[in-house]
Amino acid sequence: MKLKQLEGLLGSIQQFPNPKLELEQYPTGPHIASRLVYTAENTFGDVNGKVVADFGCGCGTLGIAGALMDADYIMGFDIDSQSLETASQNVELIEICKGKAEWGWGGLKQGGLDLDLGWFARICARTDVGSVLEVVPRDWEGGGQRS
Repeated sequence: MKLKQLEGLLGSIQQFPNPKLELEQYPTGPHIASRLVYTAENTFGDVNGKVVADFGCGCGTLGIAGALMDADYIMGFDIDSQSLETASQNVELIEICKGKAEWGWGGLKQGGLDLDLGWFARICARTDVGSVLEVVPRDWEGGGQRS
């Protein structure tokens, strides 16, 4: 996909209707998102055919950009359920992303990440078993939630 085409598609998705200052929410605009993901793929080969995780995904802009650049699957995590709902709506808007995205609740807590890494590992295992070994720490004891 060409850079301008990627930026144009990202320009059609919804951003935060009411950003929450306490969560430091701000939109990732289509200009910067398209260039970041385009560079990650075309310079480093880090998107096409990969599972992409977007931590603090907000409305899903970077994850959706990954899907548009042919990531096998995208996963977005955020602590704001309204943002996750907007991200889900954005995936419905961009038809090419359907079936390639999952959004889950997760945030940082003392001592580690508060999300279901087992769920994350199972998603990774759908496409690359080696990813599971890179993602799940050896001393992981579980925890977190998934929506």
